[in-house]
Amino acid sequence: MFVIINYKQNTMASPLLQASISHYIAKRDKCLAELNVLLNNGVGTGAFTSTITDEVIRLFGELDSADSTIRTIQVIIDGNQQADNKKIADRLELIEQLSNNTTNQQV
Repeated sequence: MFVIINYKQNTMASPLLQASISHYIAKRDKCLAELNVLLNNGVGTGAFTSTITDEVIRLFGELDSADSTIRTIQVIIDGNQQADNKKIADRLELIEQLSNNTTNQQV
């Protein structure tokens, strides 16, 4: 049995980042499906020219690469979102300060 990690879809991510993460999620899922066939169903193994062990090792490498790339993209998305949130908080703080200054000047 494989552990499947669900990566959050982020509506704040740019379309290019979202497309990239979707690509690697699909690649990861494809590797998991192929590994499932190789490890749990001997019927699907006849089409390979290399040994089954070599194919399993190759798929685990691709799976690790896809998963690592997904995590990297998610860090970038989260970092961008945190930066955007900080900009919004800074702007709200400035608006509040300006509002307080205007109120104090009117008194």
